Amino acid sequence: MRDGSNLRELSTRTGFNSRGYNLYGGDIIDWLPDQDGAVLMTRNYLPDASGSRTASSLDGLAVDRIDTRSLAVKHIELPRREAVNYYTDGHGTVRAMSVETTRDRGYETGLITNLYRLRGSREWLTLNAYNRIDGSGFDLEAVDRDLNIAHGFKRQDGRKALYSITLDESRTESLLAARPDVDLDDLIRIGATGAWSAFPLPFRADRPRTSRRHLTR
Repeated sequence: MRDGSNLRELSTRTGFNSRGYNLYGGDIIDWLPDQDGAVLMTRNYLPDASGSRTASSLDGLAVDRIDTRSLAVKHIELPRREAVNYYTDGHGTVRAMSVETTRDRGYETGLITNLYRLRGSREWLTLNAYNRIDGSGFDLEAVDRDLNIAHGFKRQDGRKALYSITLDESRTESLLAARPDVDLDDLIRIGATGAWSAFPLPFRADRPRTSRRHLTR
């Protein structure tokens, strides 16, 4: 039924022996339009304290396929402590991942390395980098399966502009959209499937100097 009843919790649950507190409930990153009743989610795992035969050592951000009816879980990407995000092609394949460099004792640096996979491969390759502190580099946002590209934002003449980069060995970068008067800082996908395209939303000059981009099929 689709009346909002029979709600299910999809987030990971921490146990009595979990080391720390899980403050992240997870995100649906792929609605799996070709599969009925299942989604891909990023979910955070905490390891259990040692001393138990059943203690879990899983630690970090993972990608799980979850059957929303039975709640059966299958690990698509095992948890990684350095992972901060994963990006799918909209049809169940994880094509990119962002990882963060940490200092001693796990302190965050804000330095992000974007990794990607060639079509049909499971090997991670370096795509580019992004600095969360000063906003330099390529801020990865989404993957387009049909065009075999990743979308992201990058500075151009002092403003954030929309770029693409091919997910092949050439890693060819192209400027897709830019405005000299505002930053472009968001992507919205309308529809669960289809190729990405962009168009600007109307904005007023007396409002904060930012603009959104709609993505439509």
